Amino acid sequence: MSHKSLYVNRAIEFYLKAIELSNDTNGNDTDVDRFCALWLENSSTTIDRSLMSNIPTYNFIPWVNQLTSRLSDDKSDFQSVLKDLVVNIAIQHPFHIGYHLTSLSAEGLGSEDAAALSRKTAAHSVWNKLLMYQNKCNVVNISDVFSKIAELTNESISIANTKFKSTKPSIMRISHGWWVSELPNYNIPSPVETIKVQRVSRYDLNILPTITAVEKTISLAI
Repeated sequence: MSHKSLYVNRAIEFYLKAIELSNDTNGNDTDVDRFCALWLENSSTTIDRSLMSNIPTYNFIPWVNQLTSRLSDDKSDFQSVLKDLVVNIAIQHPFHIGYHLTSLSAEGLGSEDAAALSRKTAAHSVWNKLLMYQNKCNVVNISDVFSKIAELTNESISIANTKFKSTKPSIMRISHGWWVSELPNYNIPSPVETIKVQRVSRYDLNILPTITAVEKTISLAI
C-alpha cells in the first residue's frame, strides 16, 4: 500500500470516529462533509462497517444527492456499503431521499447511456429492498409509504411525458382523475416540501404538511 493510500485510509477512519464522538456538536457537519468528500473521491477504500453503523443516518441527509448519484450496478465493496447506507437513510428519513431514488429508477428510460442504466438498475435494487421494509419505516400514521412515493413519482413522469393541446389542460383527464380523487387520500408530503429532519422522534403525518387537494387544471409554460 502506498503512503498516499495509507494516509487516505487512516483519514477516512479518523473522520468516521470524529463524527461518532462529536455527534450533535457544532463541528459535526464539517467532519461529515470531509468524510463524504474523501470517501466518494476514494471509493476503493475499505470502510469499517461497524464505525459506519454507529453514526446516525441524519448526518448524511445533506449528502443524499451525491450519495444516490454514485449508485451503480456493480459488486464492489464501495457499492455494498453505499447501498446499505442509502437503505438505512431511506428507512429513517423516507421523505428526504425517497424521491431521489424513484427519479433515478426512471433516469435510464429510453437511454443508451451505460452509467444512467447502471444507476437505474442499482436504484431499482435499493427500492425493491425498501418495499420489503415498509413496516420498519420511521413514520407513523401512514402505511406503504414507499409504494405511495413511487406512485406519485410515476404519475408525475406521466404528466411530464404527455403532450397537451391546451396551455391549461384539465388534470381530471389524466390517470382517470387519480390526482384529484386518490392522491389527497395518500397523506404524504409534497416532493418539494421542506421537511424538518427528525433526529429522535418519528415522522408523524398528522403533524407534517401533506397534500390535501390538487388544482383541477395544469398551467403550462408556452
